[in-house]
Amino acid sequence: MNKMPYEHIKEVKEQARKSPIEIFTDPQTAIVVINQHSGKPNSPIVSVGDVVTIGQKIADSKERISSPVHSPISGKVVNIGSIYSHCAEAPVDAIFIENDGKKTKDKTLTPISEAELEGTKVDALLKRIREAGIIGLGGAGFPTNIKLSPPAEFKIKKLVVNATEGEPYDTADERLLIERTENLLKGVRVIKKILGNPTVTIATKVSKAEAVPKLQEVFGKEPDTTVVAG
Repeated sequence: MNKMPYEHIKEVKEQARKSPIEIFTDPQTAIVVINQHSGKPNSPIVSVGDVVTIGQKIADSKERISSPVHSPISGKVVNIGSIYSHCAEAPVDAIFIENDGKKTKDKTLTPISEAELEGTKVDALLKRIREAGIIGLGGAGFPTNIKLSPPAEFKIKKLVVNATEGEPYDTADERLLIERTENLLKGVRVIKKILGNPTVTIATKVSKAEAVPKLQEVFGKEPDTTVVAG
């Protein structure tokens, strides 16, 4: 069998990996694509003229493999129509929201504290993940709650957290590893509980010089957890 030739692409990240995370200013009008996931399509659950808040669910489906979308701003729904998507290479359904500048937040979903996590049932955690609209970021956008629901006969023994970020230019994950390490720890604890407490390996690269010690510091005291930098 002929082996496929390949070439290692050198990382070009030195400038970006030193740049802190920045928060974009809110747009005057937010155009929210209704379907951002793999699975059954969503339908709008708001109407033109409705006032919405940050984080409010605005489109959803009753099908199991689906994921809702939420408003990124507070304001008024001014149109429900279509817009051309460069990802889909076709017109897609979208909800248009005019910003009211009030930054009013939805209170339907509130964070679970560390103390509450221990007593929260796995089904409730999976439901919250689904309601939060969390999906994979690898390209397919598969709903995370489905990913975290393996068949009962398959016990998950090891959880590998991919912190390598192999793209030659992208440093979005790397900055999160540096600036939001505690959030990563909280997420790993949630996933561990859902999967039945497997051992954990945080896999990263030695080139992430600032991220590696942060990971070692934050995860160093976690039971059955190892940080590996290759």
